[in-house]
Amino acid sequence: MSRSNGEGSVYRRQDGRWTGAAYVLTPEGTRKRKAVYGKTRKEAYDKLAALQDKSRAGIAATPSRLTVKEFLETWMRDVQEARLSPATFQTYEGYIRNHLVPVLGAKRLGQLTASDIRAFLAIKSREGKSPATVKQLHAILRSALQHAMREDLVPRNVAKLVVVPTPPKQDVEPLTPDEARKLLKAAKGSSWEALWTLYVGLGLRRGEALGLRWGDIDLENGYL
Repeated sequence: MSRSNGEGSVYRRQDGRWTGAAYVLTPEGTRKRKAVYGKTRKEAYDKLAALQDKSRAGIAATPSRLTVKEFLETWMRDVQEARLSPATFQTYEGYIRNHLVPVLGAKRLGQLTASDIRAFLAIKSREGKSPATVKQLHAILRSALQHAMREDLVPRNVAKLVVVPTPPKQDVEPLTPDEARKLLKAAKGSSWEALWTLYVGLGLRRGEALGLRWGDIDLENGYL
């Protein structure tokens, strides 16, 4: 598994992972040392060989100056858009644009650490974001970094080193019959009367009620 002089090297790190490193072509037209990683010596060797084959063919390696913002935008556009439903994609995009990018976006992807992620999540908690939102932000970042690791953009997924507590389950105290009657009386005649009637009468969740279309309703037969 040895390589000739000038063809790079493969060695084992202290954490047990194998690393292959060699000088390859960059987008700027220069040659810089780049590393790839694998769980076994052969995996690292094969990744290094593939990287060097691309370099010899004139294909530049991914720039090391890639920022978290640039990576997340590319990940969403090229990977997640085809996988997610439109609604979920918009939710992810909003989390990234409004929360992840303002705090972590300018940092280089390869320099992102577990401490950075812990600090980011702590900031969001202090801002009053719910435990469920904090957990979702961590999940998005963990998923994105897992893809980055598969693409050899980072040596490991540092988000996996951060433990986020599971949000406590909230007990729901339903309205009493008297409270339900008062609510419907207060809503009577307002533009929200139909919505509140559905909530109280059928126990629909918010997403279920707001997602209804006229085609879902049969007024003649009283069917929803």
